Amino acid sequence: MNKEELLKVFGKINWDTPCSAEDIYRVYSGEISAISGIDKTWIYHKVLNGFRWYEVIRIFPKNELPAVLSEDVIQRLFPRQLRDKYRHVRTVLFG
Repeated sequence: MNKEELLKVFGKINWDTPCSAEDIYRVYSGEISAISGIDKTWIYHKVLNGFRWYEVIRIFPKNELPAVLSEDVIQRLFPRQLRDKYRHVRTVLFG
């Protein structure tokens, strides 16, 4: 995804934060490590919780998927069935 598309995604997930989509993009791109309690793990969690899998794999590059599907991220998901779904996805993708 290009920057404009990512800013739209980040605009959808930051409704409950004081940060702008641009701030979240800066965290996502690695320009800064965190802002107002938002780090990459927070971004992963919000995207997994708010978007379908086919959108998730468009948002994150393949080399980032192990971090996106880490247990720390999955543990934050709600409801439990969503956690189970992404644990299964992780098992299928990474064994």
